[in-house]
Amino acid sequence: MAKGAAIGAVEGLVGGAALGAAARIAKGVAPLLAKAATSVFNKVAARLAEGSISRTTALLQRSATRAAEDYATGVIGLTQRQAAAVLKNPKLEPMFRGYQIDRYAKELAQKAGLPRDIRVTLPGQAGPDFYQVAKDAAGAERPTGNWWDMTTGRQWEAHLDRYDNFGVRLSI
Repeated sequence: MAKGAAIGAVEGLVGGAALGAAARIAKGVAPLLAKAATSVFNKVAARLAEGSISRTTALLQRSATRAAEDYATGVIGLTQRQAAAVLKNPKLEPMFRGYQIDRYAKELAQKAGLPRDIRVTLPGQAGPDFYQVAKDAAGAERPTGNWWDMTTGRQWEAHLDRYDNFGVRLSI
């Protein structure tokens, strides 16, 4: 019995010393592991965000393309009042065309299932057509700076200047 107690005591001392050394090593390594984990987490989060932005852009572009095609083929068109105004002033047609494509593309995108963090600006209201939000520390939604706007190539620079940050052009 004394022999077993002695062996247990030695094992306890060695084990205790090993645990103490492991704890000291862990304390020294923990900041390095945390930094590495944070870096890996940030890289993964950035890749996921890129993928999310790419998927969102593809969904929105499909909606914009279909709306423009549906306008061109007569599936959607001007209202009676818009058509009457165009008869009086043909220069109004591009503006009304854009409004109808804008309205219909937003409807298509919403039916397709926008991600929860994407908001839609109502047709005719100022602002980018679609924009991404995130919750701040207080839980309020704030724009992230990612936005999408349907416009022609000639109008794109004016849209970039107007919204003053990064955006994605949805070609119509």
